[in-house]
Amino acid sequence: MQYERDDQQTGRRCPLTTSYEHTVRRHLLWTVALLLALLLLTALASQMNVSARSLSTAGRVSATSGSVWVSLSPSAPTVARGDVITLEIRLAAGSELIDGAEIHLNYDRVFLLPVDADGNPTDRLTSSGILSQILRNKIYTETGRIHFAAGIYDPEEPRPSGTFTVATVRFRALWGTGGGTTALTFGTKVPFKTDVTSGGSSVLGGVEDGHITISGEEPPLTPTPTLTASPTVTPTPTASATATATPQCTPMTISFQAGNLPEPSYYGVVDTFLSIDSPAVTHDGNTTLQMKNDNSGGKRPLLRFDVSRIPTGSRVDGATLYLAQDTYRKNDLFVSTVSIYQMLRPWIGGQATWLQATSLVPWSSGGANAPADRAQTVLSSLVIGAIDVWQWRALPVKDAVQAWVNDPGSNAGLLLIGEGSSQEFHFYSSDYPAAAYRPRLEVTYCAAPLVPTITPTPTQTPTVSPTPTATEIGAPTATGTLTPTPSATPTATEIPTPTPTATPESAILSVEAELGRITPPMAVVTDATASNGAYVASPISYEGFVDLDYYITVQGNYELWGRISADTVGSDSFWVTVDRGAEGRWDLPLGPWRWAFVALSGPPQPKAEVYFLTLGWHRVRIKAREAGARLDRLEFRPAGIPQAATPTQIATPSPTLTATSTTSPTPTASPTLTPTPTTSPTPTNSPTPTASATATATPTATPSQTPTQTPTPTATLTATSTLTPTATHTDTPTPTITVTETPGPTFTATATPQHYVALLPLVVKHLEGDRFLPGGP
Repeated sequence: MQYERDDQQTGRRCPLTTSYEHTVRRHLLWTVALLLALLLLTALASQMNVSARSLSTAGRVSATSGSVWVSLSPSAPTVARGDVITLEIRLAAGSELIDGAEIHLNYDRVFLLPVDADGNPTDRLTSSGILSQILRNKIYTETGRIHFAAGIYDPEEPRPSGTFTVATVRFRALWGTGGGTTALTFGTKVPFKTDVTSGGSSVLGGVEDGHITISGEEPPLTPTPTLTASPTVTPTPTASATATATPQCTPMTISFQAGNLPEPSYYGVVDTFLSIDSPAVTHDGNTTLQMKNDNSGGKRPLLRFDVSRIPTGSRVDGATLYLAQDTYRKNDLFVSTVSIYQMLRPWIGGQATWLQATSLVPWSSGGANAPADRAQTVLSSLVIGAIDVWQWRALPVKDAVQAWVNDPGSNAGLLLIGEGSSQEFHFYSSDYPAAAYRPRLEVTYCAAPLVPTITPTPTQTPTVSPTPTATEIGAPTATGTLTPTPSATPTATEIPTPTPTATPESAILSVEAELGRITPPMAVVTDATASNGAYVASPISYEGFVDLDYYITVQGNYELWGRISADTVGSDSFWVTVDRGAEGRWDLPLGPWRWAFVALSGPPQPKAEVYFLTLGWHRVRIKAREAGARLDRLEFRPAGIPQAATPTQIATPSPTLTATSTTSPTPTASPTLTPTPTTSPTPTNSPTPTASATATATPTATPSQTPTQTPTPTATLTATSTLTPTATHTDTPTPTITVTETPGPTFTATATPQHYVALLPLVVKHLEGDRFLPGGP
């Protein structure tokens, strides 16, 4: 029933609503609210269900859609340290027809090393071939990531379905996991997102990670032992020195390949081959390394890699030389046994022939065959035969690389010698147009620990011994090396410099000028007096230059030094540019070969130019200014290195005590001063000439704190018969002062932090062609 009322504002008749209608409306609103709440609860419950399922399935990560799963087989193997594990990357596709797969897999480099079927380190997986077109196949051993992508593009080629293997990866177990496991995880996020496609659309349902249990020795976790300075003979508190603990070693892998690895700017590879068929001809620059074995000696490839980026003293765990064999062969009848040797005699790529190591230095025997030319022990051997498609050949060379890392100056490279019936094979050289096929050296190593800093701490050293009395004059303590010399008065003279500092030997970055990138008319000139048998010079003023590249691992201030020679004032200058900075004039001192620092803008200056070099690559360009100026070698030295061709250990002498004796210098077991306490002193002196003893003057009655940290420059000890008590620095006056011969604290050189500077003398060449060919390694 409706009622009407007048609207007081408008005068219109308005309907009135009954209480019944109000009730109905309220019920409708409540019903809608309840329905919405039920829908929300249902959605939340569904989401919780999905989360519970995900948590209950360890190692499984679901995708947003699709039904295809990617996994490893076996997914959880157990192996022993040193074993090789073979894992298949599988797709469970069901009825889906797969036309593409992109796999990203992460592993721990501490525990696993990727290897090939022969157990040699590798950076590739083995494709099953089911997805025939390989788009990507690379293992980055520096980061522990594996990337593989393959697909099918031929519309007539059948698409696989069901469960099948995409690729196989093998690992060598490096360390035990200590009862735990090491994980293998698939990437699930861009840019390393694993995916599977059918008809060009993603059908990935999820991935199932794996893990490996490895038994055996675990990686070293304990720091290196604490170093303690040698104590004195007397059982008293002595200075102790503690070395900084070395962190556990994490194996690292680095590859060297001209124009490609570890980065495209690396050109530290020199290679050629020696041929008895053309004994006086050099084959540097040839795109192949030719190996021939016959009765006369044949052809022998010669290679050298700059590995100075690996810190000196590192432990090499593995090193393999990879050579890409071409399809060329002399015949299809015979195979060859290829043996590789460590070279001992230095050689120059552009000058090495069957007879000569350089244009001035011959081999001791043709083909570098003598013990002075190469080691006679084989590093490794490999039997190879004819092939119809190019193929990688792997030769382990760990011992040679370890020798180079221990002593970078010993790196003379490697020599390959073929044996067997007459045959010839070719390998791609560092001059091959496609960088990915050039010789590659892969090294796994543990970096050398930093050199600990040893800081002796001065302590109290009270020493009481029954020895002759003497009157103390000057400082109460004299510490140093005792050198007995017959004379009238014992005198202790101390040089107040107790802490010598060693200059690191590894701080100089040196490159032979003839190994740089040379632009004519700057040219290489042979000279027996040059450091490597050659130098660079330009016959035309203001034309030609050489670029030299350096890799800095410790940033700081450096000076530039060159081994130079100039005959006249008209042939004694270069233009110098560092990192494309301002060009400056470098005037050379006249005379034969000598080291001179670079001082720009005018005549030679008393101070060298200082360059602040950051971490990474730096380029120096030496450009001709006056014809005939000669450059043999160019070095970056940390600012302040003394003016010498080779850095040496520079240490401040330790405190020295020179004792002069009276009367009879007869050698006995120990030095003893025995003044007779009368008006006429008659000291008996029997010093033993000991090379490095330490004398310490200490009050007998009350040991005092002796400030040995800052010794007084001169302390004089005079033997006398006077028994009158002498005022000393002790609380209780005493009539005697004991002179005792005891070993003092050992002053150890405090090593400045090592400049683990990796020197990369580079032969910089132009790249020709593409860096990567389809279907490459």
